[in-house]
Amino acid sequence: MNRVNYCIRVVLLLVTVLLFNRLNAQEIRLKVINPKGEPQFGVYVVNPRNHYLLTSTDIEGECVIKTYKLHPSDSLQFQGMGYQTVKYSVNDLLRMKRLVLVSLAYELEETNVEKGISMKELLKRASSKLKKQAPGLEPICKYFGKALYEKKTRLNPHS
Repeated sequence: MNRVNYCIRVVLLLVTVLLFNRLNAQEIRLKVINPKGEPQFGVYVVNPRNHYLLTSTDIEGECVIKTYKLHPSDSLQFQGMGYQTVKYSVNDLLRMKRLVLVSLAYELEETNVEKGISMKELLKRASSKLKKQAPGLEPICKYFGKALYEKKTRLNPHS
């Protein structure tokens, strides 16, 4: 009987610790914007330690990040299409209200297109002029979790 009581106490203690952690958890509320102040929809917030997608921004550029599974020193990665990927620690994010993403800029030299050049050759030449990705950055987005996406459709007014 003592062993059963011991097991029950251990289980109750674990449940209490888990509930306490959830109650002490904070929420980080952010608005993600571009340099013009426009909200950015569909920006992924990823925990790069385990490649888990925590959340993504809504149509207003806002997101809520729950911190109960995060350590204050953990870094979170913000990935938006057409924008530079940035990392911030949870501690830094707790003090922020807005996050500004900087556009990716590819500046190509002027190129004269020869008559009769194939599209494949043109793309090959243009891509050779692009700056190479910095070492240490992962070129492929790999994450697990829920994601929002934007679907654009065109309605036919004559149907």
